[in-house]
Amino acid sequence: MSLPLLLTFLVYLPLLKNGFINWDDPVFVGENPHIRNFNRDYLYWMFTTLHEGNWSPMTWLSFALDYQLGGLDPWIYHLDSLVLHGVNTLLVFLLSLKVLSLLRADHGESDTFKWNLFACASLTAVLFGIHPLHVEPVAWVTDRIDLLCSFFFLAALIFYLDYASQPKPMKWKYWASLLFFFAALMSKAMALSFPAVLLLLDAWPCGRLRGQKRKIMLEKLPFVAGALVLFGMTVVARARAGSLADLAIVPLDFRLMNAFHSIIFYLCKMAAPTGLTPLYPLHLKDAFSMGYSLSALIVTAATVYLLLFRRKWPALAAAWFYYLITLAPALGILQVGSQAAADRYFYLPGIGFFLIFSTFLVEKIRPKRLLVPLIIILGAALGYGSLRQEEVWRDSMTLWEHTLKSLQRNSTITYTLLGDAYLEQKKWVDASVILDHAIKLDPGFTYSHNGKGKMFLELGDWKQAGEEFNDSIRLDPRKAWPWCHLGIVSEKMRSKDSASREIQTAVQLEGDDAWLHCHLGLDYLQYGMKSAALAETLEAVKIDPHFAEAHDQLGLLYTDLTRFEDGIEELKKAVTLEPGNVGYNLHLARAYLLQGRPREALSLYKNGFNYQIFH
Repeated sequence: MSLPLLLTFLVYLPLLKNGFINWDDPVFVGENPHIRNFNRDYLYWMFTTLHEGNWSPMTWLSFALDYQLGGLDPWIYHLDSLVLHGVNTLLVFLLSLKVLSLLRADHGESDTFKWNLFACASLTAVLFGIHPLHVEPVAWVTDRIDLLCSFFFLAALIFYLDYASQPKPMKWKYWASLLFFFAALMSKAMALSFPAVLLLLDAWPCGRLRGQKRKIMLEKLPFVAGALVLFGMTVVARARAGSLADLAIVPLDFRLMNAFHSIIFYLCKMAAPTGLTPLYPLHLKDAFSMGYSLSALIVTAATVYLLLFRRKWPALAAAWFYYLITLAPALGILQVGSQAAADRYFYLPGIGFFLIFSTFLVEKIRPKRLLVPLIIILGAALGYGSLRQEEVWRDSMTLWEHTLKSLQRNSTITYTLLGDAYLEQKKWVDASVILDHAIKLDPGFTYSHNGKGKMFLELGDWKQAGEEFNDSIRLDPRKAWPWCHLGIVSEKMRSKDSASREIQTAVQLEGDDAWLHCHLGLDYLQYGMKSAALAETLEAVKIDPHFAEAHDQLGLLYTDLTRFEDGIEELKKAVTLEPGNVGYNLHLARAYLLQGRPREALSLYKNGFNYQIFH
């Protein structure tokens, strides 16, 4: 049991030096003020919001805990993800052990069987823990949702197996399974498949479907009810967020054939995990092309064969149907986003095949002395592949440069995100070339124009910036940030009325959000517009008095305006709200020093220095 955990932590340890990625990490963490506290208003938001088309209160709670421990230091978020993946690896070991132990009636209680059982479970956990396909959910902070969902999903399965496999079931284990299932639903909609997985376990290895079918079906009703409620919420949330693809754009026949193709795609990547990228763009083509048709034929043939011969190959049939069931929510029948597939979708579905493969190696390899070298070679290959993939996720620029090299066809989204990464590094020429290419590929993609506008804004070319933001707004007037940036351009061009109108439009679109005002204040400050920055930051504090970052920004503004008393007061509020934030402590120390209070400043500098050493 300790070996899978040790290998997993060793392989993923380099992730702790990685940063955030400009792909949803800013929206979910960096620019999300609602994870900055645990008071009533923040908790209400976490449990009621459909932020970015997701209902995921467990994820927001997880991010809020990380923020309390380390602010916006990416190290703490990566550590949390690594720990969660390690715990999931342990749960896979326990689940494998439980499934295999239910077969003892066929194998007896010999020492050989016990050793085989432990070896199979350990190898399954190792494959799960270090497989390169699993790097994405661990390395990408935003994909905490998959790690959390899998944790609760696996725990619920273990409790249910304990309940269903006993001659006299203990009812509390059933309720524990239901509770963990609800927690999985509150992490990600991927858990919708859980009730069907329970029926599969009832069939094999529990063998419960031979009798008491009515009781077994009634047991599933609370699980089915929870799944149906979340399914309805998810569809509504995704529709409101505008992330559900229209059937006129992505036809149903293409979605179905792409689903067959994805089933084979993941199996190929499991067997040969090369060419992995964060984005496999959806490219519309003939739904009945050779590759798609062949995939449909293979999947259909395998399903029919294993259904007909399930008594001959019960374990293989169970692994296959578990794979299909758990992968079903991510197959794109309800198409969300622009991806045809994603590595993270394989995190749960592959467990059955890992168990089958491990059992085959342990029980069929002869002579036994070949087993250890084979496992070492396999583990080394997978570990090396994962380490290489972790390097890809080091930062935004590395990630999207790798993606462009790996894709067979160009992707507008990839070019746009790489352009944004170049902007962050102030590589203006590279950003301009990449964003121009993105616009050339798809002139109707609003984010590319917004990125180009931000570049001109940074360079002080107000006219060109205004043209790009206007193009972005023309393509999608519902996005708030182009309106914000256009307001800054209007301020710079001394068009006060236009600026006011554009900012008000952004506020109406965003719902008078505190982060919007805080970020807008930061943008104004960046371009030397201190009075406008002060007004927006004051508005942010007014909307959300618990927004520590806004208090810190307001304190810095007051300090720069030599209003030291006001500045110190605001910086004290930021430190009180987040005492562990070293940046806020150092900003307060600076204010004390500028005011001529060196003793207070020295005390805070020491606290900040000690905090940095500790981390």
